[in-house]
Amino acid sequence: RRPNRNRAALRSSSILKIALLLVIIILGVALLFTYLSNPQASGNQKLPTLSNRLGGHKNRIAIIIPFVGEGPEAVPPYLELFCASAAGSSSLVDFLLIHNGVLDEYHGDKCPKNVIFISLQNMNDFSRALVKVVDEVDEGDIKFGSKEKLAKALTKLIDAYPYIMVEFKPALGHIFSDYLKGYTHWGYSDLDILFGDLPRFITDDELTEFDIVTYSFGDQSRLYLRGQFTFHKNNQKINQLWRSCTYLTHMDERFVDIMSGNRQLHFESAEGCYSNAILQQPDIKVKYAVKAFTDVRESDTMYSHGLYVSSGGRNDAYTLVFKAGNADSDGKSLALIADKWFDMQTDYNDRKKPIVWEYGEREQVEHVENPGAHCMYWAQEKYQSKLCVDSLEPDDTVFWINGVLYKQKHEKMQLPGNIITAPFFHFQEWKRYYRTTQLTGFHRGGALKSFVLTKEGVLPIFPHEFSRKDPRLPSPLGIPLFKWNGVKKDIRKQLPGHNYCLESGPRKKPATPPAPKCRKLTSWRDKETVEILSGAPAWTQLDMQAEVTMVLTLQIQAEQAADSSNLSPILNLLAMYLNRWQGQPSVLVIHVAAATPETISKLRAKLGPGSDLSYYGMDTCLVGAIFSRESKVFSRKALLNMAFDAAPTRWVLSGFEIERGIAISQDTAFFAHRVAASRDISTGSVFIVPQFGVVNEENDFTIPSLFKTNKGGNLVETLSQIDREICNDGEDNSLMDGKDHVFMEVHDLWMKLTQRLVAGAKMSSDEKSIEEEALMLDEIQLKMISLLAEKNHYDLFAFDVSPILLIDNLGPRTGILTSDFVREVEEFGGKLCYNGLRLSQLATYGYNINVLAGAFGLSTPTTRSYAASGIPKKSSLGTSRCDGCFFFDEEHEEILESISKDERARPAKAALLWIHEEDGTKLHGHT
Repeated sequence: RRPNRNRAALRSSSILKIALLLVIIILGVALLFTYLSNPQASGNQKLPTLSNRLGGHKNRIAIIIPFVGEGPEAVPPYLELFCASAAGSSSLVDFLLIHNGVLDEYHGDKCPKNVIFISLQNMNDFSRALVKVVDEVDEGDIKFGSKEKLAKALTKLIDAYPYIMVEFKPALGHIFSDYLKGYTHWGYSDLDILFGDLPRFITDDELTEFDIVTYSFGDQSRLYLRGQFTFHKNNQKINQLWRSCTYLTHMDERFVDIMSGNRQLHFESAEGCYSNAILQQPDIKVKYAVKAFTDVRESDTMYSHGLYVSSGGRNDAYTLVFKAGNADSDGKSLALIADKWFDMQTDYNDRKKPIVWEYGEREQVEHVENPGAHCMYWAQEKYQSKLCVDSLEPDDTVFWINGVLYKQKHEKMQLPGNIITAPFFHFQEWKRYYRTTQLTGFHRGGALKSFVLTKEGVLPIFPHEFSRKDPRLPSPLGIPLFKWNGVKKDIRKQLPGHNYCLESGPRKKPATPPAPKCRKLTSWRDKETVEILSGAPAWTQLDMQAEVTMVLTLQIQAEQAADSSNLSPILNLLAMYLNRWQGQPSVLVIHVAAATPETISKLRAKLGPGSDLSYYGMDTCLVGAIFSRESKVFSRKALLNMAFDAAPTRWVLSGFEIERGIAISQDTAFFAHRVAASRDISTGSVFIVPQFGVVNEENDFTIPSLFKTNKGGNLVETLSQIDREICNDGEDNSLMDGKDHVFMEVHDLWMKLTQRLVAGAKMSSDEKSIEEEALMLDEIQLKMISLLAEKNHYDLFAFDVSPILLIDNLGPRTGILTSDFVREVEEFGGKLCYNGLRLSQLATYGYNINVLAGAFGLSTPTTRSYAASGIPKKSSLGTSRCDGCFFFDEEHEEILESISKDERARPAKAALLWIHEEDGTKLHGHT
């Protein structure tokens, strides 16, 4: 019996093992299938069915937005703005951003879950997908010889003319049908859209009764399907309506003529051919509704009042865009209602009540060809005879129903205060000027959920009561320091995701209106460009609130980098900084032009974790290096932003550029930390650190030594007086010789405060002297604000001091982080190029401007010789003050003036917006 029982037990054990093995195999196959179905993981162009995203709803819309570009420079600065607004439509709409790999870094937490990034890996694969429009043409009949060759030709055309992508909009439902399984509708849109409460505007009849729905801003006399927003029923019939547009179905014939030179490229607007094709269909239903906002008319109230953006519903479920109904509306009242006001509007929150509805009888409209009609400059003439209909008015909703054209009057919900809202805002004009700096005044998920969008950029709105604590930490780095690990290989994931424009220039496509274009973009997460030499592992021990981070930048010119021996004096100067900072946290960003292997090797050794450069070691210093092959000089302000953003503490000492030959005083660390320790509750302060130069003697960088030098007449208050550069026009372009320059007052006040600091109890401070010093601070703040005035534009441009500032990253209002809101303008990259702009903006935004008594920067003959090691008399463009804003030559000064105008206007508009609290008080009394 016992042997039989053993055999039974063995048999049972074998069965269990086989069953377990089968389960493992089945799970493995399932995991492999999931992996292969994910295009981001495998490169496969198919997604799993997305019907689970319906969430119990009968309908769900997929808005397809194709995007291609050569690199991160192609990504528009308003992408995150688009994402933030798209989150409010998640109950009904998904946005499928299908790209050629250029948006890979946005996959993850940069955008909400209903913005789905689909990477086709590269441009060749993207073109292969687009070639699907000629799928009814036999392979042998393709004019290029094959569809693969056609795809390669298309890649070249898109590279030369990116705008050609819009021609494919009508066929997107066919081209990307694999991604549309589970969706009842699909549509197309653009990235230059700020979405509001889109699901609130899409009515049941638009989802059920109509095959195609398009939203306009009132130009109803043009019967075209708007490229900014049109959606279709997702079925075979509707998805093939584009096929009568031969520029798509016979794309090969058109492009072979263009590439052979027998035909010029004329863009085929989808709003022309496709819209015309729809009007040839006798058995479909189309609705042309008037619901959208746009910026095409400068008479619109959004130019005078701005466009307001807020959130509403439980857990901020939806986004709202609204504006003043007319120019007489009170801008102040708009700001006061921005936070949760819509939640209190009974009619608006009754989701069964439409925002826009038709009334009266539908009236048939005679639809005949109108030869010679011209109502759209972007569509070809041959289509306009059917699309231009004079008898249609802006308040008409238009219908194409089974071959007959109708119109019907519509009405919009009246909201208190003559406020109007829309499903989205199309900023087709403003986008031409937008730069990243203009759009960083809000943060998705932060305490500031409301803002005003203007032509000049984003202005936050502050709620009367904060309904939530700002989840962001007070440091620019923004992560809990106990989580910091400076020795991990994935250190980049802990660093900010901001992009930095190292090189700018005039935009070439389109050339009008004149605007800047970033030519070289990088980030802390850019492994190909930025090498992290030291990861600051000791940051885990820091006190984020009480300590101060010193941020440094260094640009080593190509002539210096050619001989690695030139680095020793520069590193000596760097050692001065690190040793006087006494092992406190610091960030160093270096750019080496035309870097040689010897130079790179030496810097890696000297700035790595095991370096003996500093007495205190490198374990509290984060070092990022950009080793460039080219001899170009990069934007100094981009490097400053990059260093500032990585600071792990609330207080940041910024503005030190080592190549200027300035070093910090012996006691700067002490005085900076004293400020941080005393301002734990008070927020929004900026302390100016004065800069001096010693002419013919050395100095030990102490206060007594500085006073002695000053008494001997060897101290100058401006570095330009020491290192004067005479430019081609015979002038040095410096404003610092003027007695009324604001930094002269800074130096005078600093001397008074520091003398009292040194004297201690021996030098009493009576009420009169304290009042005089307060008035001097007010005068400094007001003079910095006045630099933003148009009449002082040149003074701001030629401001010949690069300010050294101790900055509180917590702004004067709850929810403002300085690192997000007041940044250096990276397009102003030169040594003498709007250097005082950021300080002027800080003053205007209501930061308290102070002077840091006891701390100073000093240039001596020795420090200047260290910085100038290996530099010839004539060096690369951008290294001299005489080069000014060297990214833009005289021919493109209009671009500089346009940027300057926006950067001066935005703080002024913010001051006007914030000037009155509920109690009517002014912001710090300065605005």
